[in-house]
Amino acid sequence: MSTVDLASGRAAQKSRTRRALLDAAAALMAEGTEPAIEAVAERAGVSRATAYRYFASAEALALEATLDSSLDVTLSPDGWPDDVAERAVRIQRRLHGHAREHEAQLRLFLASALRLQVESGGGAEVRMGRRLPMLEAALAPTREALGPAAYDRLVCALVPLLGIDALVALRDICGLPYDEADDVMGWAVRTLVAAALDEAGE
Repeated sequence: MSTVDLASGRAAQKSRTRRALLDAAAALMAEGTEPAIEAVAERAGVSRATAYRYFASAEALALEATLDSSLDVTLSPDGWPDDVAERAVRIQRRLHGHAREHEAQLRLFLASALRLQVESGGGAEVRMGRRLPMLEAALAPTREALGPAAYDRLVCALVPLLGIDALVALRDICGLPYDEADDVMGWAVRTLVAAALDEAGE
């Protein structure tokens, strides 16, 4: 849960720092040590002030480190279907499964992220955004056909249909069981991808 804008100015360096903090926290927890900010900063080789800019509390850091280790976002196109809608659905199903398996932790993480956003006045970059690189990899074959603006719009339109956000809405508001929620998400993903490609004449 970062309060640093990871997308602007020295983005690669910020990502490395954040990665180092998460890895340090995970290593400390694996050793049976509580990942206090001071200990994590020392293990990562950064100052305590820097660590606090990336994570508001030890609780937030420990929670995200736990979740981070449970979901590998490295994707390989090997064996992927040619149909980009099915690629996107594969991401949706993967994240739905992860959200279902880690639902309690993710709800706490979501609550913390929302609280931090309110406390910051709406200006904090508080979530890592694992969904973006996953969707970009899945939809890469459509980038040229759609054009930059339509491609970015499609990626952003799909983000709310993935992961804990969608699961919370469909479970809590619509009252759907997990399997039906998964079906609704998959249908919505296919529909949006098809609409974007149809609009582009593909």
